[in-house]
Amino acid sequence: MGNNTYDAYNLECTCLPGYQPKSITNWYLRDGSGGCIQKNLTGICNNGEGFVKVENVKVPDPSTARVDNNLDLKGCMEQCLRNCSCTAYTSSVATSKSGCFSWYGNLLDTRVFAEGGHDLYVRVDAFELGTHSIIQCYQG
Repeated sequence: MGNNTYDAYNLECTCLPGYQPKSITNWYLRDGSGGCIQKNLTGICNNGEGFVKVENVKVPDPSTARVDNNLDLKGCMEQCLRNCSCTAYTSSVATSKSGCFSWYGNLLDTRVFAEGGHDLYVRVDAFELGTHSIIQCYQG
């Protein structure tokens, strides 16, 4: 299940911002095993893109993340924005907001909880960024 989240409160899968079900038919049959794919594969690099904050997340598989303990959250965002392959980032330390996890490629094993978890910042194109205006966004 790539780039989709499991909503532990509603007991169903949802796609992260900027993604859509790979198989819409299966998705409506409540089969999310195909995962999600990016909505827009063009225009997501150096074209007004930014990040949408998704709250209360069990972050993607950390074994696939890059870790930099010397970056704060703003530095993490700037580093991720500079690399077109970076798909998401978060603070590696929830309490002090220092340290950085960043992901490049698929975001696997992500969950959204009713409460708790981390804030995950997901890279989206400029259009998707505009549709999430009620969610805190960072833009480069």
